[in-house]
Amino acid sequence: MQFPLPLSDVLVTETLRHAADKRVVFWLLDRRGVSGELQCADCGQTVQCPRCGAAMVFERDEMRCPLCGARAGVPEVCPQCGGRMFQGTSPGLEALQPMAQNLLGASPVCLWHAENPANLTDGRRRLAELKQKGGLLLGSRRALSLLDELRPALIGWLDADAEARQPEYASRFSAFSMFEESLWRGQGTRTVLFQTRRPGQSVLKSLQAGWSYFWREELAERSAFSFPPYSHLVRMELPKGWKEKDDFVFGLDEAGFTTMQSDAAGAALTVFTARMAPLRRYLEKYFTIRSSRRGFPSVEVCSD
Repeated sequence: MQFPLPLSDVLVTETLRHAADKRVVFWLLDRRGVSGELQCADCGQTVQCPRCGAAMVFERDEMRCPLCGARAGVPEVCPQCGGRMFQGTSPGLEALQPMAQNLLGASPVCLWHAENPANLTDGRRRLAELKQKGGLLLGSRRALSLLDELRPALIGWLDADAEARQPEYASRFSAFSMFEESLWRGQGTRTVLFQTRRPGQSVLKSLQAGWSYFWREELAERSAFSFPPYSHLVRMELPKGWKEKDDFVFGLDEAGFTTMQSDAAGAALTVFTARMAPLRRYLEKYFTIRSSRRGFPSVEVCSD
């Protein structure tokens, strides 16, 4: 399986120039694994998580959901059209590491993310070598914690669009916070390059206009979709095999709550409500002691 490599000419040129001067370069991509997505070559449908519906990533010969953590095997056929050919898109860190090492030759290349075993064994040795000789750190958002220590001369966000389009209502806030942190954190001057197919999006425009502009745009959209802080967003996970599931979901609709099912099995729900008291009253009967053997729904409230 082959993957298109998301590297612009200017990023490659600047990376090689700084590495030749024994300076540190960061390539940041908050996407682990070999491929960010698998798509059906016939219909273009991505492999989706059966639990929450997010696009799954391909790593170590299996699929993993970056949102809820569910794992599954690679499907033999496309559930949408029955096609048998899949292609990888949006390569992850593991796919980029050998290419980066070939590009930089003898200069150090360090892979750095939360699940990288090098973090627990010789990670610090690799960072010391990178600081001394210069080279490339290829990492997830976790690498931002190293800005004070390594003081990179160049930072490249390999897929700025992906950071802002995660399936989460606060994804643009998270992306903007990371982008802004990469501009100021640590001492010294640096160049930050954002690779994007949508340069006019509000998250990137906000880097020049500032937080006031960002929140004006962000809150206008959240208001239109009744996202927090204009309503409460309540995520619920129902117990596996829960016999009350159908009555529970039907009762939410009958009570006037706006409800979305986040997976095909209907075990993951998202409820929007302006007031929490009515929802709490509805849930009370499902949290009695006599229900303990059957299990309880898990509830997470997002209110901002």
